[in-house]
Amino acid sequence: ATTRKRTHAPTNATPSPSHTGFHWETPENLPSSLHSLFTTAFRDLDDAGLFLYDAVQPGGKKLSRTFVTRTLVGVPGSTYRYLGLLLFSHPWCDVDDDGDACAASPKKRKFGTDGGGGTQGDGDDRGRTLVKMGYDASAVTGLLAMGDANRSLIARSKDVLEEKVATDVPDGLVGSAEYSITLVNRMEPSTLKKDLRAENIHGMGKTSVSWHSDSGLQDFSTIGVYHSLKELREESHPAAAGKLPSSKRTPWRVALRVSGESETPALSVPLPSGCLYYLLDDFNHKHEHAVLAGSDLLRYSSTHRVAKENKGSWQYIRDKCEKVLSSPLALNKNSFIECDTPLKRREALKQVKLQQELLTEVEYEWLRQWYIQGQLHADLHLYWHKPIQKLTSFFHQLEQLSILVLNTLKHAGTIKNTFDNNGPASEDIFDAMIDAFEERLRLSKKWNERLKDRIYTILPERERPIDCVFFKNGGENVSRDLSKGIDNLRKWRREVVEMKHGPI
Repeated sequence: ATTRKRTHAPTNATPSPSHTGFHWETPENLPSSLHSLFTTAFRDLDDAGLFLYDAVQPGGKKLSRTFVTRTLVGVPGSTYRYLGLLLFSHPWCDVDDDGDACAASPKKRKFGTDGGGGTQGDGDDRGRTLVKMGYDASAVTGLLAMGDANRSLIARSKDVLEEKVATDVPDGLVGSAEYSITLVNRMEPSTLKKDLRAENIHGMGKTSVSWHSDSGLQDFSTIGVYHSLKELREESHPAAAGKLPSSKRTPWRVALRVSGESETPALSVPLPSGCLYYLLDDFNHKHEHAVLAGSDLLRYSSTHRVAKENKGSWQYIRDKCEKVLSSPLALNKNSFIECDTPLKRREALKQVKLQQELLTEVEYEWLRQWYIQGQLHADLHLYWHKPIQKLTSFFHQLEQLSILVLNTLKHAGTIKNTFDNNGPASEDIFDAMIDAFEERLRLSKKWNERLKDRIYTILPERERPIDCVFFKNGGENVSRDLSKGIDNLRKWRREVVEMKHGPI
């Protein structure tokens, strides 16, 4: 459910009660330490080159390139999915060998205490694991600063919820503000970004980010956004820097509208640099927002979110793979053949379905999402090198289990009375395999069409998709020719049915 009844609307700096839940704090109301952390994070993440354009697929059809560059930062192993693309995060803290967050105290002195990505001081161990991965000094200081800012923002958001929302909902139950990821955007102004599209529905001007609601988040969770505006350097952007008189300058604005209806006027809210705004409670469920481009200032924003727990993280898929691959059916190659009782056959069917579903998930929800984003993306996302290697290993192990099942099914109908109608080669097993192969064939065709999109011909070479090298060269591979696999499974199934029941 995404509705909630209030006894009255909380006070807010919003001009209309229809937009209750949008709240913002002025720069003067925020501590200087928070401004400093975000300044460091934006500068150093940019210096490290971590901001990239995304090739997204709105509506699952034609691909388009985002008008802004962005990077995802968060809890180690976190991801965020939007418009058909899986974003892989950079960690904002140290990690252990398994890719999990280290339990290092945040009170320890920060890496590069000069604030500019300098060398570590004596006794300072924060960021060491990130350096070991290959992140440079700018990236490490930027990532750690963002993690520190996030902790501060969590505490601040809880205070806002207590004041603005808790008194107006039953039993004071409010959504979470335990932010686990932040999508950090770098947006160029309209004088520099000439291809920005106009917001034609309400006539609000050029948009850097079009109308949307944030997805993949916990219900009623808070979204907190800090934004900062910066003068463009004339030596870097002479066409855009310092050319417009103040009377012709357009400010950056956040646009708000009620979802699914046109009666309530949309709002255009200009916000000063260094302010922090919130989408509280059910605001994101009932509203859409957009970012309207300013004319001559660079805009950075950090959108802190509470992602849905478990599913979508490296830890989730790692643990799921290890569990499925540690089942008796996976560990003992003879256990499938020895399924000679109804109970064993039911367990075998269950495990085959789990293996096939996982094989599909690993390939199409993880590995293909990684490789389609190109070599530059892979080179920058250093945390993910070991997880991707591990996922590739899981993929190969699941493929070998599929081959074992296929070989058993292949011979099931050729040797009379081999299973005496009690073996593992039941119609249910065949159907489970056929369903899995058909789903992968459908997804394969979908991905192949995606790869043919024109956008990949105009992207720089290092931003184009990488070949799916997780397919082994030579040897058996059930994922290469799915159509043939489906035909074989249907043929073998018919042979088994005929052996058991006579010719069809």
